[in-house]
Amino acid sequence: MTQRFEVHPNGTLIIRKSQLSDAGQYSCTVQKEHGTEKMTVDLVVLSQSPRVLEPPHRDVTVDLGGTVELECKVDSHEVTWVLPSQVQMIAGQANGHVQQRVRVNDNGTLWISQASLTDTGTYRCTGNRVAGSDAVSVRLHVSARPPEIQQRKHENMTLMEGSFAYITCTATGIPQPIIHWTTPDGLKLSSSQTIIQRYDGGNYTCIARNSVGQDHKVARLEILITPPVFSDQRGAARSVTAVQGQRMLLDCTAKGTPTPHITWILPGNNGTLEIQFPQKTDSGQLTCVAHNDGGEVRMSVNLEVKEAVGSRPLVSQTHLKHK
Repeated sequence: MTQRFEVHPNGTLIIRKSQLSDAGQYSCTVQKEHGTEKMTVDLVVLSQSPRVLEPPHRDVTVDLGGTVELECKVDSHEVTWVLPSQVQMIAGQANGHVQQRVRVNDNGTLWISQASLTDTGTYRCTGNRVAGSDAVSVRLHVSARPPEIQQRKHENMTLMEGSFAYITCTATGIPQPIIHWTTPDGLKLSSSQTIIQRYDGGNYTCIARNSVGQDHKVARLEILITPPVFSDQRGAARSVTAVQGQRMLLDCTAKGTPTPHITWILPGNNGTLEIQFPQKTDSGQLTCVAHNDGGEVRMSVNLEVKEAVGSRPLVSQTHLKHK
């Protein structure tokens, strides 16, 4: 018999530092003159009550759709979780009715994925032994916020035709919102950048959406187109005089958006007007036309060709050169 076991002179059995392995049936036999007597004792060794190694109550927050692990650090081999629905789960077990979205790992940690609002509640972890049990409660909060766009909800923009438009739309929310744009025609845009044409004007809508709700902003685009205006402020008609036989240029410039296209209308020709060696037969009314998508303007020029003083008659023809 080891030193942990001792039989007292009065017959008492002393067991020091009892262990779980000491449990069992012990027999005491007494010898007498006329025989023997026997007594049997069943010894049950109780283990120490389990201790939870964490605060007995705590709060945990998880985002909607997120994953959370609820630890249960307990000095026990057997851990049981009780869900808010009063369903009990032990290590290695998954909650089948939610397609294993909730399970207890081998280390006693309760694992919840794709957290939903219905997961909110109190979860109780219990460590069990023969000598007793201890428990910890975890209050789970599932956080959810609808989208909130960070920029102004209404925005007006005036852009030149052919320019680029950059419109910012960001949003916060739990879960993280998904953002997309729709055109005035109701079509989804794959990018926040687009080349602006005249027909692109209208309301563009940014929509931020998550599983809780949605938010939107409207950007109104106005495409700027200005009709042509002649740079010469002397009006739509003027007169010029050329000297017979001397080269001359007739300027015609205009401003507008988009840049106007300039043409000259002659009795039989169009183009940039350069008259080389003008003759009296070139006299008459010429017309300059400036045209863009915003419209058209015309300017008349009355050309008078005079003979040069002391000049002799020329026999060459007038030459019209187009640039």
